Amino acid sequence: MKSVSDEDQSWLKISHACIDGHNNDVYFNIATVGSCIYKCKHGAIGFTCRSIEYHIMAKVCILSEVYSNTAYDDFNVPCPHHDGWTYRQRYPLGHRLDLPNSCIKAKTIANFANVATKEDCWQYCLVKHKCKSLNYNKGSKACKLTGATYETGKLYAPCPVTGWEYVEKH
Repeated sequence: MKSVSDEDQSWLKISHACIDGHNNDVYFNIATVGSCIYKCKHGAIGFTCRSIEYHIMAKVCILSEVYSNTAYDDFNVPCPHHDGWTYRQRYPLGHRLDLPNSCIKAKTIANFANVATKEDCWQYCLVKHKCKSLNYNKGSKACKLTGATYETGKLYAPCPVTGWEYVEKH
């Protein structure tokens, strides 16, 4: 895995998302989401800040050491009780990105039916030339591989069709 400097790292934005119960620090009267990101990069004390939640009307900034992969079960898209929040996380983090209730609209390079798990779908992506991401539906056991990423395709969070999960290679 290649190391990414803070200056080279971008931020994945997901409107109306949140991670429940993982607030490391909360700041009030933060004027912009950019100021909240600055707090995450330079103001976190005692932990490595990996994600933020920001409310533009309330001017509240929440810093967290967890992100979508490390708090997957607590990551909500849309956030059930936090209307008006926007979520951002450092991008990339780790060897892959996992987002529940999300999907990417992009040209499909391979389709697989009756794939038992998201991990099995991931294995197909790892060996498929040019696969950069996948959409997996647990209910229908459908696995769709794409050549797009969050930055090059159209990411839907939440996905307009229920049951889909998005995974991206890094």
